[in-house]
Amino acid sequence: MNLNHLYRFEASFTQIVPIGLVPEGFRLDAHFSGSVVDGEFAGASISGVDYLLIRSDGIGVLDIYEALATEQGTVSIRATGY
Repeated sequence: MNLNHLYRFEASFTQIVPIGLVPEGFRLDAHFSGSVVDGEFAGASISGVDYLLIRSDGIGVLDIYEALATEQGTVSIRATGY
């Protein structure tokens, strides 16, 4: 396992919902699903949504909610970044 990450997944977008212009920039919701292919949660299925904001200065702001379905139960994860 690569120590630079806890898990790696491969997914496809299942739905992209353009919210449109908001005071901070342009927003869209990108829904996805797939499977975890490496790391601690390998074999789990993953689904979630990225609430993406593209600011007026061109910077993308990520606010991602994921659910990993494992044999032991569901793990909820939130990730944010630029």
